[in-house]
Amino acid sequence: MNKSIIPNLFTSANLAFGVIGITLSATGNTFCAAICVLLSLLADGLDGRVARALGVAGPMGRELDSLSDVVGFGVAPAYMLYISDLQGLGWLGYVPLLAFSVLGAFRLARFNIKTDEVHGYFEGLPIPAAGCLAATYVLCGVQVPQFVLFVSMILVGILMVSEVKYPDFKGHSAVRISKIAVALVALVVIGALVYDWHTWAVMIFTLCGVLTGYLWHNAYPSKVLMGDAGSRALGFFIGVLVIISRNPFILLMTSGVILINGGTGILKVVMLRFFKIRIFKNIRFPLHDHMKKNLQWSPTQVLIRFVIVQILITIVILGILFKIR
Repeated sequence: MNKSIIPNLFTSANLAFGVIGITLSATGNTFCAAICVLLSLLADGLDGRVARALGVAGPMGRELDSLSDVVGFGVAPAYMLYISDLQGLGWLGYVPLLAFSVLGAFRLARFNIKTDEVHGYFEGLPIPAAGCLAATYVLCGVQVPQFVLFVSMILVGILMVSEVKYPDFKGHSAVRISKIAVALVALVVIGALVYDWHTWAVMIFTLCGVLTGYLWHNAYPSKVLMGDAGSRALGFFIGVLVIISRNPFILLMTSGVILINGGTGILKVVMLRFFKIRIFKNIRFPLHDHMKKNLQWSPTQVLIRFVIVQILITIVILGILFKIR
């Protein structure tokens, strides 16, 4: 049996999901068409890995992969957005449709001829990322003005054929992630959330999924340190959620242990500096350091016991809220 058939089947699945997505969009079922884009992404992510694992990677697979990507992440998402929001523009709706799909094809053609020249980064926005942007827009249920979507599709097409370098996240990338770029992405996300509050539910589920994957692959002994940058961003996000919900009890339900862990240390410093009162003399802060270094708890014990405490706090707060109502 020719082993190259196996990765080519994954690549063909990418193409098949693209064709099915186009068919679904034609019948008006853009939600399922967006799901097909994500399934194409899954197949696209597996074909190369399977080919390298079997030692059958070659030019045939590369060309078939690019052809499939044109359909799965270029034509299918563009047509989906056209059917979803741009049909009312008449012939003008063809402009973003063609810009997105045709420029995506140009981007893939350039990628194929520069495979041996470009390493450690992507030159131009990868077409799977563009397709997933379109799928995310449809799945979120957010409705933006036609003009905004019209311009956005053209801009995404231009980004695909631009010479802007994007990190490939495969080991040591030749491109560092710009802090300005991260800030711009954050502003766009915040703007989208403010524009349509229903998007918050999608963001919460997305965050939970990301954190679940992080915790699963980073189980003790950990390989990646989140650090202050990640933890502060999470804290900020939780704080914003509390403000949006207009219910301060949610802060205790989601972050009671976090508040106790960090807040007691702040309380100790405030009492000492402003009132000259020493409290918690024999306790190291933050509390998780005290548990590990003074009580000799393992990181796993700290995590499990903190989770148990948080669950108990959440149950108590829920009981109080139901009692009040």
